[in-house]
Amino acid sequence: RTGDVVVAASVGLVDPDGVVQAHWPAADAGVAAAAARGGLTVHVGPIVSSPVPLVGPQRKTAVGASGALTVDMESAALIGVALQRRIPFVAVRIVLDEAGDALPAEFDVVDERGDVRFGAAVRAAVRHPRLVLQLARQRAVCERRLTEILPTLLRGDALGLPPPERAVADA
Repeated sequence: RTGDVVVAASVGLVDPDGVVQAHWPAADAGVAAAAARGGLTVHVGPIVSSPVPLVGPQRKTAVGASGALTVDMESAALIGVALQRRIPFVAVRIVLDEAGDALPAEFDVVDERGDVRFGAAVRAAVRHPRLVLQLARQRAVCERRLTEILPTLLRGDALGLPPPERAVADA
């Protein structure tokens, strides 16, 4: 659901047809436990990355059949770099659009480099003002959820980091 927090137990990569091509384990590193101690609920499970936006419920459902809790476009690239450098990887995602939400084709406003095509975005907003308002409401829910969980993540224990050393003033 919109606003749900998902912590990746693994990260998969799907091809443009939605077929999972690879999976890598992720370290949830106690994020779920730290969130629970803070009274927050998170879902832990696989997430997958897609090279293209999944704008229709059919494509989202097909990818969901892989067992993924959510889909993003970034985690597979990030975990690849983390694994190469032997850095533990934790993915925390907040769900914006749900599996049943559809975006019209005009909402595919991001180019292959990840830049927003401004003219296409304006045209899409003019053609679908209710959808823009819905997305704005969903974004606000996600923003609230992020402000709830961010302090938990920044404490460091959720990520398995040692407590920070306190600076000692010279006497």
